[in-house]
Amino acid sequence: MQASMKKERKEIGTTLFLLIFLLLAVSHIALVSEGIKKALYLCGNAIIPTLFPFLILTDLLLSSKSTRKLLDALGRPLSKIFHLSAAGGTVFLLGALFGFPMGAKAIARYYPEGRISKEEAERLLLFSGNASPFFLIGSVGTEMLSSSRMGVALYLLQLSVSVSCGILLGILAPRADFSDKELPYHEKKSSFPAAVRGAVKQSLFISGYILFFSAVLSMTLPYLPHPFLKTLFSSLLEIGNACALAANDKALALPFCAFGACFSGLSVYFQVLDCIEETDLDIKRYIPIKLLCGTAGFFLALLPFFR
Repeated sequence: MQASMKKERKEIGTTLFLLIFLLLAVSHIALVSEGIKKALYLCGNAIIPTLFPFLILTDLLLSSKSTRKLLDALGRPLSKIFHLSAAGGTVFLLGALFGFPMGAKAIARYYPEGRISKEEAERLLLFSGNASPFFLIGSVGTEMLSSSRMGVALYLLQLSVSVSCGILLGILAPRADFSDKELPYHEKKSSFPAAVRGAVKQSLFISGYILFFSAVLSMTLPYLPHPFLKTLFSSLLEIGNACALAANDKALALPFCAFGACFSGLSVYFQVLDCIEETDLDIKRYIPIKLLCGTAGFFLALLPFFR
């Protein structure tokens, strides 16, 4: 009875919040329209051009058994570092090389197949979701910050934070004996038309989040008094808009982009939720751990080594 009342109160609270949000959007329709237009420009000029061809190529590569075997071989040493099974190292590698939500997708596939345990899967969700090098070097570095070198620095910084997080979580994880036994693959065949179709869907998926959170930002940013708070709030929501806004502040551009990359925003959180929707995995530690990673990334980016 108490649980039912609690659920009902939560639903009422959610409904009231959405109604207030809807009224706010209607009363700020001009700002919302302007925010959507800016987001469309961002997607068309910085996001899609630097991601679309790589989405096609990675899909074709990952459909190859030889590619997956190579990734398994490269991921095996990582599995030892993170105290994971052999497949766990591959999951981290997929997330690090091909960007979010690839890590979560791999977890959602490997966990039901029995390649990784539930404890491993829930731990991997905390550090295997990373922005791809194509996005950080191409979209953020070259297009937004006008420096591919800064994009490379961002990618290496993000990777160092993720690896450190994985090692610490591995140390704190319950001890387990992992077998190196190889399990048969469920074949994932792809063709060029299928890869293009998938890239279009993924591009629209990413752009949809950017458009929505850009609309949210357009309504809320005018009420935030300081540029620092505006960029911080943007970074909490969605990395694309956050990096575009951070690029206007030369002193804090790299730290805020690092925070956005290491935290990855609520946008990626919802993408992860979508990927694991049909599993019984618990994600309650995700936001606190990712916030710590984002904070670490912010302060690391202030060091001369990453400048």
